[in-house]
Amino acid sequence: MFFWLHIEKGTTMSEISENGPASGNAGKPAESDRADVEEILEAYRNVAELCRWIPGEGQEAVEARIRVYGAFDRLAALEEAAGEHSSGLAARESATSMIRQAHQLAGDHVALRLMEASQLNSRGFTLREMENWRDALDIYTELAELLDDGADGSYMALYLMAAAQDGIGDIQDALGDGEARDVAWERARILFQSCIHARNRDPEAGSGSDHLRNLLDDVIAKQKEVS
Repeated sequence: MFFWLHIEKGTTMSEISENGPASGNAGKPAESDRADVEEILEAYRNVAELCRWIPGEGQEAVEARIRVYGAFDRLAALEEAAGEHSSGLAARESATSMIRQAHQLAGDHVALRLMEASQLNSRGFTLREMENWRDALDIYTELAELLDDGADGSYMALYLMAAAQDGIGDIQDALGDGEARDVAWERARILFQSCIHARNRDPEAGSGSDHLRNLLDDVIAKQKEVS
């Protein structure tokens, strides 16, 4: 059965950030804490409301799951920004589950794969922050396999592929596997270069090239450090 997939930026699919996962609330003034809590509570209420009834089939079922995905994604970002890594991880796991259900209903759509990949990337980052190296490695490996065919070849797909290899390299470095580390970092270097090239050719791409260049420079610096 064919489903028409409609994805609205900011509604059904949160824009995959090239600035990486949330870096936390370090340095925020104490008076903002209450507002942060209220925002998180509102995000929980939104998730609960959307989950009250989720249809089981048809186009409506796909769109409902994408909306729930977006709600969990926002909740995860808020929890991560507040330094609540475990809660953020749980929300991202729920977001991943929702988008996989949508994928099963709608069939293979690159946009849905990129949405799933963005969650895997953020989950891998959070697990690394928690120093859960083995689970993080599993998640990044899953991400790499999900986009193994290059997806649509867009700079966003290339960015997520590069992020997976960069993460794998960092973890293998922490685990002491130099050979696997070097292979992953070299793949990340090539992919980040391809990503920057693809982005520069995309007339609809906004700002963000400087951050991609910084990521590439970071990989090159790590390679030089261990050479």
